[in-house]
Amino acid sequence: LLLALLAGLASPSHGQVWVLGADACDPGVRRHVGIVPLEAPWPTGLSVADAFRLADSVRGAAGPPWRERLRSVGLEALALRRGESLTPAEQRALAFCEAITAPQVRVLLLDEPFYLLPPE
Repeated sequence: LLLALLAGLASPSHGQVWVLGADACDPGVRRHVGIVPLEAPWPTGLSVADAFRLADSVRGAAGPPWRERLRSVGLEALALRRGESLTPAEQRALAFCEAITAPQVRVLLLDEPFYLLPPE
C-alpha cells in the first residue's frame, strides 16, 4: 500500500501524500514516478514494443526510442513478444527496464527489486 500511495495509484484515507513537492495523485507528478511492483503483469494483446510506446505516450515522453531502451539492458529479443507469452521473470525485467530507462522518471519505487531478476 505504501508504494501505491507514493506512486499515486491509491489515495490515503486521511491526509495527503506528497512526492516531488505536490500531491502524489496529480497526473503531472505521476508521470515522473516509475514503479516496479512485486508482480508486474505485462499488458496482454500488446507487443513489448507497443507497450513501451503506450507508456511513453501516457507519460508524454520524448526520450530514447523503445528499441534503444530495450537494447540498453539486453532485452531487445523480447520486442515483438506479446504480454501473454512472457514469463513472470520477463515481465518483471521489462517493467524494471521501462522504469529505469524512461527519461521523465525522477522517482523510482521498487518492491523487492531483485525478485525474479536474473543475476546478470
